[in-house]
Amino acid sequence: MFCVLLLLLLTCVNAKILGGPSCNEFVYKTDTWPGGERGSIKIDISSNAVSWKIQIGFSESVQSFLMFDGTPVLPSTKNQFTFSNYPSNNYFRAGSTLTLNYILYYASSRSTAKIIDIKLTTSSSSQSCGTLGSGGTTTVQQPVFDYKKALDYSIRFYEAQRSGKLPSTNRISWRKSSTENDGKHLGLDLTGGYFNGGDYVKFNFPQAAAMTMLAWGMVEFSKGYEIAGQHKYGLDTLRWGMDYLMKCHTKTNEFYGQVANGGTDHAFWGRPEDITGERQCYKIDYTSPGSDLAGEVAAAMAASSIVFKNVDSAYSQKLLSHSKQLYQFADQYRGKYSDSISDASLYYKSWNGYVDELALASVWLYRATGHQNYLTAAEKHWDNIPQKDTNRVDWDSKARVVAILLSWLTEKDKYTNNAKSLCDWAMNKAPRTPSKMIFVQQWGSNRHAANIAFACLSLSKTLSNDGYAKFAKEQIDILLGNNPEQISYVVGFGSNYPLRPHHRSSSCPTYGYCGISALTNTAPNPHVLKGALVGGPKDIQGTYNDQRDDYISSAVRLDYNAGFQSALAGLIQLKSEGKLN
Repeated sequence: MFCVLLLLLLTCVNAKILGGPSCNEFVYKTDTWPGGERGSIKIDISSNAVSWKIQIGFSESVQSFLMFDGTPVLPSTKNQFTFSNYPSNNYFRAGSTLTLNYILYYASSRSTAKIIDIKLTTSSSSQSCGTLGSGGTTTVQQPVFDYKKALDYSIRFYEAQRSGKLPSTNRISWRKSSTENDGKHLGLDLTGGYFNGGDYVKFNFPQAAAMTMLAWGMVEFSKGYEIAGQHKYGLDTLRWGMDYLMKCHTKTNEFYGQVANGGTDHAFWGRPEDITGERQCYKIDYTSPGSDLAGEVAAAMAASSIVFKNVDSAYSQKLLSHSKQLYQFADQYRGKYSDSISDASLYYKSWNGYVDELALASVWLYRATGHQNYLTAAEKHWDNIPQKDTNRVDWDSKARVVAILLSWLTEKDKYTNNAKSLCDWAMNKAPRTPSKMIFVQQWGSNRHAANIAFACLSLSKTLSNDGYAKFAKEQIDILLGNNPEQISYVVGFGSNYPLRPHHRSSSCPTYGYCGISALTNTAPNPHVLKGALVGGPKDIQGTYNDQRDDYISSAVRLDYNAGFQSALAGLIQLKSEGKLN
């Protein structure tokens, strides 16, 4: 039922002659910048339809016009475009509203291009600008999100953060090998691992925390990864991190906790492959201890050893050997790592001390080995954690995670009650933004919501509590776009996602100069950082800015995605088991 472009023009012209409404009444701009705009076209459907096609005409030529809710139909020209429905969004009832989200790139910064012609053809009717219905009622349905796609995208975010020599299987076309001399000036190989966020520092404390969270997700919800076809890529994500962290364990009681000086690195805005010269490396040892850092790395390796146990037993044992040594180092030589690595204290200071990391390491070592001495140690450490009732689950605070794990292992009420109190607080008492997202802290508010969602999803599996699972689904769906603004906080996911994450490499063009001007440039990032969960709302009112220089709203981090990704795997698995309505 394809209509020729001539018919499109004639129909719209006739509609205007008849005195019908302007096409502008159906176009809603949500964002503009020099060179482009983003918005949606909303049309009331006059009769039931099982397929549709829409033709769009512009007042002048444009560079490109992207519509996220339909597939392009050729031929198209620079001022006329045609799209048809996807198989998943073909059916609409009479009275409902068809919403089509778009991004428009002008031919030049001086362009005044606008939509002047619209014709919608469905299986049962044809409507143009002059005859589009108005006043119809919209059928409101709970959105259904593709968790598998979101999981795939999150894994790709980690691939975009890789440091060192990239493998031949690299799937991020705009990323190149970088920082291949890390540690060389010390006679060490500290290459690999992940850049922390939008910068190029390798902060190993939050990096290890992210790996622990990811490994936990693969232990609890490996079936979710398998159903999504992402198990192999999940393993690759962990292996890339573990290979690097094992390199950093240079002696029995020595571990390198940071590569690159924070101030020096943050003064550079460019591509990682353009970094030259030595990068400062910082370590902990028995004279300058870091029980929290060594304990977290031990936990990450022990948890990962479980993931790899039936995949690569030799690799699993290697991880376990490092984990045992690091736990012994952490327990014997006690101290906060940020007291030993002063530069880290400026960015990732250990506020909660190290006892929760010692508990986390010992509980994962017990799960990996079955040796009672580790469980005994975990319970002893738990008793000494000063802040057991914190309502945070993040790179610095692990008490609630330990409670959830010990609840499953021991079935003791004191752990179960502590774990439940977190989820009960989150469900019933936590402050919430207008979108109903729990609001824990200004920095990384999306991360906090996702981490608690995953923690409660894991607890729901232990306690068979459907309420906790539904809460987790609610929070993850909000992050994916089920909010009043219909914003997806995951870059590349959906149609209304962040265009300007605070991220150096994706903000730089593939070739040519890239400098500090890229930070304040208002155009979208040249490369789509697929899967990155941005910082999100920065206050209880839900204030969010898609601006690269808004460090709070638009920041991305390794630890921001970890709980989110693990929760996605959990939702996929529980849905397949019929436990998620």
